[in-house]
Amino acid sequence: PESALDIYQSADTFRAWTGNLDLVVGMNNSVLSTVLPVEKPLVDPFLAKFDLAVRPGLDSLSWQSEGVGPFISEALAQVKVVHDI
Repeated sequence: PESALDIYQSADTFRAWTGNLDLVVGMNNSVLSTVLPVEKPLVDPFLAKFDLAVRPGLDSLSWQSEGVGPFISEALAQVKVVHDI
């Protein structure tokens, strides 16, 4: 069916998206597990900005939504800022 063909043709895009989302999750988890209590107040503003950037992905976006690529790019950019501190 045509819907299966559409999914097949988007496989590389989905693969790239899931790979980048795995990076986002891994980097965020790394930050959350390694930040010291004394460092937390310094990192909190960056974590809040990251949380704001990923909120659409938790609340409203799906794989078929417009803007998934830019959302993932922004989430990756925000988590890199926090991770590189």
